[in-house]
Amino acid sequence: MTGVQTCALPIYLELAQNINFSSEIGGWRLSKTENISIPPKMFEIKQNNKITIQQDTFKQINIINEWDVEEICNNIIKYKHVIIRADLQGSGKSYIAHNMSKIGYKVLFVCPTNKLAQSNKGVTINKFFGMNINNEDKISKIDSSQYDVIVFDEIYFADICKLSKIHQFVQNNPDKIIIATGDTAQLDPINEYSNVKNYDKYADECINIIFPYGIYLYENKRLKTDEDKAKLKQIKMDIFNLKIAPMTTIKKYFKFTTDRSEEHTSELQSHSFISYA
Repeated sequence: MTGVQTCALPIYLELAQNINFSSEIGGWRLSKTENISIPPKMFEIKQNNKITIQQDTFKQINIINEWDVEEICNNIIKYKHVIIRADLQGSGKSYIAHNMSKIGYKVLFVCPTNKLAQSNKGVTINKFFGMNINNEDKISKIDSSQYDVIVFDEIYFADICKLSKIHQFVQNNPDKIIIATGDTAQLDPINEYSNVKNYDKYADECINIIFPYGIYLYENKRLKTDEDKAKLKQIKMDIFNLKIAPMTTIKKYFKFTTDRSEEHTSELQSHSFISYA
């Protein structure tokens, strides 16, 4: 025989203690497989301590005028650890974070992808924490002490391992301004948060623990007319309505063309809501 399974129950511990180990034929012995770590004590019962569950202390910051970037930045400076969420794309989450540099702060964007890092002149979250592709601490990390503001852009892309790193970083830097941007309407992380709880609710709960203060933006700042803004809201509602087929929504709001010539493409790019077949 090459091993024995034991249980924490006293009766099994007593039986296991009476096992005679020997090198003789038919005797019990430890496996000779490599990389087995032998505990210093044969059998030991450990008492689990009661886990203290942290109470949710999240507070939504009341913004009088969400078009007033100065008001929002002043609140971020005051509360330091803030998550900026938005109802619609183009509401100004990243713009507000970028504005911190315009008022004299040295800002570093920490992004989930290389493309976002390049567009924001920042670094990837793996580079920031010194992690390789398997989330192992294998490479040199960024010295954050030279920055006044750290922005974790599109934080909902981060998996649990990275959220744990962010949480520890926030706790270790109580006086540094740390901002997060994102919302659950984005793509989910590759490694799911939980296979039990609702993703949107659970993701919000996790991030609310890390960032105790939040700012919510309701209005799209890119579109100029009320008609276009209303259309964008309706598109979002239709996209997330599971009773409406995706192709139905696409056909409702987008036009199609098979002409991919450079001249035709340039002309179409000047219009809104164009899709290419």
